[in-house]
Amino acid sequence: MLRQGLESYGWKFSADTAVPTSNDSPFTPEERKYRSELLNILKQHFNNEEDLRTLYFELGWMYSQFESGGIDTQARALVEKYFREGQQNELVDLIVQHRPKIKLPKPPE
Repeated sequence: MLRQGLESYGWKFSADTAVPTSNDSPFTPEERKYRSELLNILKQHFNNEEDLRTLYFELGWMYSQFESGGIDTQARALVEKYFREGQQNELVDLIVQHRPKIKLPKPPE
């Protein structure tokens, strides 16, 4: 079950691999760092449920569509979804719109 879930996010496994390694990630080390930095920005600057609900609304998603959990879980779900779909710029644009003074990390090339 875990393997199928990870495969849906683009993780690849060799026949004898039970647990993915960092080499199996569909993201480069730079992309993983960028994802992590964006997640930290969401957790630090959109650190209450109302802020995240507003982001979800403006992105066209219902807050309840993602797994239940705290702010960290909801922020992580946003980052995962937009990177998985290759639409992280939409999320970044909305962060800038709501928090223009935040210094965002440079996206990987």
